[in-house]
Amino acid sequence: MLMRTTTGRLRPLGKVLLGGVAALAALACGGDGPTPTPPVVVAPSFSAQATYGGGGGVDHHPTTNVAMGDFDGDGIADLVTLKFAPGGVTNLLVMLGSDDGTFSAPVSTLALPGTLLEKAWKVGPVTGDFNGDGRDDVAVAISNYEDILVVAFPEKDGSIHLFESYAGPAGAVVSDIQVGQLAGHDHLDIVFALDGDTDNVALFEGNGDGTFAAKYTTSSASSDPLVLGDFTGNKKTDIVLGVTPFGFELAPLGSDISVLTANTDGDYDEETITSLGLARRLSGLVKGDFDGDGVLDLVALYAGAASAERDSRMFTLRGGGNGTFTIAESYSYDESALGAARAADLNGDGKLDLAITQTTHPFIHVWLGNGDLSFTPSTSVTPTGALFYPKGLTLKDLNGDGLPDIIMAASNSGAGVFLNTTPKP
Repeated sequence: MLMRTTTGRLRPLGKVLLGGVAALAALACGGDGPTPTPPVVVAPSFSAQATYGGGGGVDHHPTTNVAMGDFDGDGIADLVTLKFAPGGVTNLLVMLGSDDGTFSAPVSTLALPGTLLEKAWKVGPVTGDFNGDGRDDVAVAISNYEDILVVAFPEKDGSIHLFESYAGPAGAVVSDIQVGQLAGHDHLDIVFALDGDTDNVALFEGNGDGTFAAKYTTSSASSDPLVLGDFTGNKKTDIVLGVTPFGFELAPLGSDISVLTANTDGDYDEETITSLGLARRLSGLVKGDFDGDGVLDLVALYAGAASAERDSRMFTLRGGGNGTFTIAESYSYDESALGAARAADLNGDGKLDLAITQTTHPFIHVWLGNGDLSFTPSTSVTPTGALFYPKGLTLKDLNGDGLPDIIMAASNSGAGVFLNTTPKP
């Protein structure tokens, strides 16, 4: 049953089928006076998939994630991927970009510490200029391993020969990683979400020279997805987490939104909790000003309830500007669990849209933003490849035409790129 809410209460609506996924249908509203002519909405279009960095992976564990950065300092976006290799090793591959949206063969392959046999699962990569040399570096988190963080420093040709490792709590399970400038800091920092009851947020504070100092803080419960941004209007970076009060491994009775705000000393020990009363595990968050009021909002992806794992939903959450949120809209995916969502203006109409992946079907669905925290289903993109890792998704303008393109982890075929070919409005 497709549901939608505008007040926190769910009510049934009609539905539209998009690529086998139940999606929202518009609700016609009555009223007096002439019906206004709706604006023309341009559906985004994309090129056929181009694939980079394929081959050399284990069939069952291929390319798992992608990220963008300028590693050679030429002002053009380059590509970095995580790719499994024989023996349970995870390689970091760097491919240099051209201004037409294409990429070179891998110029660097770095074997990261820890193997799958050691259950050393990698989270990331994320990128940023951590040492102040004007070129982006790469960071990867490692679960269940003595080193919880690896920071790699590409040379001017994109090759990687130097990296630094940082130890973490024994057995720490990393669920998400983000880069940002925390309150009171002058340099880029790295933030982890960890599974556990205490010290479940790791803050690696950058010194600006490529080194980091680690400290830990605690949210109200086990953390999973996280985003960084000013959600309280104090012009400082807040840490927003999806927290599961009853633990990741158990069927949760609900998931909340936790906002950690820095105090005057820069310590993130002030927490605001929004309890949404949803019997679902929060599996993904994406931030953006989706209604144009100047306040950051959230899109939250929820896994199905324990009794209906495939009854997944997407909620839009209106930011109150004080660290709290209210449910604006609800959308039901009754055929598949959701993987990840990314936000960008994909059709050039000035409104933020969404690209959404699924965990059981190799589709990328585009939902067009209406500018009021509601979305309308539009284009679907079907990646090629034997497997598909739904968390491996990013949006970036690769060829300078002003439209974001889709870059994704395309299974054992490497990284897949879909150039945005939408006509300009």
